[in-house]
Amino acid sequence: MENKLQSKVEKKSKADHLYLILKGAIVTLGFAVLMLLVLTTLLRREFIAAYSEWPYVHKNSFRFILCALVTIVIIVMGRKLLKNIDPRRAFLIFAGAFLVAGLFLVINMPTKLNEADQLFTLKAANQMNHGNFISLQLDKFHPSVLPFEKNLGGYLAIYPFQLGYVTYLRLLECFTTNIRFFYLLNVLIFLLINYLLYRIVKLVTQNNGLVMNWTLLLSFAFLPELFFVLFIYGNIPGLCACLAAVYFGLKLIMDDSHGRFTWLWCVLLFVFAYQLKSNYQIAVLALGIVFVLHAIKHRRYKLIAMPLITFALMLGSNKLVTAAYEAESGLHLSKGLPMITYVAMGLEPQNDRGRGAGWYDGYTLNVYLANHFDSKKTTQAAKAKIKDELKYYSNNPHEAGQFFKDKFVSTWSDPTFESVWIAPYFARPRTAILNNIYYGNRYSIKHPKIVKWYQKSMKPISAWCNIVVVTILVLAAGFVLYKKTKLNPYATFAILYLMGGMAFHLMWETKSQYVFQYIVCLIPVAAMLLGEFDNSESNNVAKKEK
Repeated sequence: MENKLQSKVEKKSKADHLYLILKGAIVTLGFAVLMLLVLTTLLRREFIAAYSEWPYVHKNSFRFILCALVTIVIIVMGRKLLKNIDPRRAFLIFAGAFLVAGLFLVINMPTKLNEADQLFTLKAANQMNHGNFISLQLDKFHPSVLPFEKNLGGYLAIYPFQLGYVTYLRLLECFTTNIRFFYLLNVLIFLLINYLLYRIVKLVTQNNGLVMNWTLLLSFAFLPELFFVLFIYGNIPGLCACLAAVYFGLKLIMDDSHGRFTWLWCVLLFVFAYQLKSNYQIAVLALGIVFVLHAIKHRRYKLIAMPLITFALMLGSNKLVTAAYEAESGLHLSKGLPMITYVAMGLEPQNDRGRGAGWYDGYTLNVYLANHFDSKKTTQAAKAKIKDELKYYSNNPHEAGQFFKDKFVSTWSDPTFESVWIAPYFARPRTAILNNIYYGNRYSIKHPKIVKWYQKSMKPISAWCNIVVVTILVLAAGFVLYKKTKLNPYATFAILYLMGGMAFHLMWETKSQYVFQYIVCLIPVAAMLLGEFDNSESNNVAKKEK
């Protein structure tokens, strides 16, 4: 009997030791990553030039750096200002203000979308709802009409990973094809995103009103959410579904009163998020690691099955979607563009079009076209290119260091995350204020006029966004440093998600618009530090009274 008891104690000790090692590694790497981002966003700022998507990076002034640091000090010192406000009332006030601002954009912004994926997916959905499946027919692709603005032939055959999102659009287009409806839907989705952040904080902090209020304030002060209302793409509803999945996942491990099907909601919402935007696999992996850590610490090993089930259903959902479209259209769908081509493009140095290192430059489609849509040959060509790129960087370490530095900075130093750049630019808004923000001298791509437009119209907005981003990162880094291995499950998820996204875009194709969701997920972590300060003060007061 004593031997069995001793064996259990030894197993528990080993499990606890393993847990601390893994958690310590996550905390150490997470803090290092956050501090790297703090330095990048505090010292550098980027804006994106019109049309050609040229990233311009410049140094922040000493005055801005001082202003950002003073802002953080003021927030920390004045954190109690939100303590006695009812979080439900705070949410209604912030949501009301966001709704008014969002409706202002919905009503006054143009609806002629840019010739890019958001327009092509909407057109493809509309065509298929009317029985036209030309976007699935690879033989209907014509290079002379790139980028698909006149003919969507073969678009979804080349990019079959868009089929899940197009299916979502097809359901919505059963009601209306009005672009303003999609703008309005984004307004509501962002309100739901911020509500989910609020609910997550409520769950994790056990109704800490101060943390909930600061989460709301920081999330609604993060202006890219407002500007992304005009971006009709899978990132936004995908982020909403992802956060809902995370919420149910957290309930599964933190709330003993969770429902019987909480695990199922978590899995299905992750699958839905993945179909809208495949990059949300990173979130599944991040929460999966949180499940593994919880399983080790609390001996709940069944949780390890959660990420495995989710990834299996993701792969199964791809086959299901493909089979459904083959049955509906009567066509055999191609495998599409090999994903490895995005790695090959992501390792290319800054190209002569003026775009940043590793940014989209058309390589993926060009190599696929050059190999006559043969996936095997395209894969071989991409692998050969990657081998050459890595060989070049290994032989030229200085150029390699400069490349990855430029790629990292161009990805993370745009505080608007291209949310202003992405807006429709073929027509002008109905109001002068929006015209100044979006289109000041935008119809010219001459460098001096672009800079003049930025200095006049965008600099104040960009500076505001920059201060908010720096504040979120500094407070999040402070929370990680303060809690160390006692980091709660959500904060652990957010840090893992950030690190996964950072590693992914260092190798993959990159853009600043691809990383905005990682900052959104850090907002509750930043707010939690303010709650910890308040708890520490309350505990000190209680000890003195005793």
